[in-house]
Amino acid sequence: MIFYQTLKRLTIAIMWKRIDKELSEFKTCFTRQATYEWFVIIVIGLILRSDQLGLTSIIRELSLAPKS
Repeated sequence: MIFYQTLKRLTIAIMWKRIDKELSEFKTCFTRQATYEWFVIIVIGLILRSDQLGLTSIIRELSLAPKS
């Protein structure tokens, strides 16, 4: 069981490194760092969302709160 958990964590780490590498390729498309960071947040939200209800599902999945 420990081997399986370690392998699962390693696989997840490799997957996130790959996603980071692929998203980094888009960095030159944005003139502002903040815009690029929002792009990354939206893409990660699309990957993680559990339903297909649009933008609200991304906000809900990432637990984003409005700025107060």
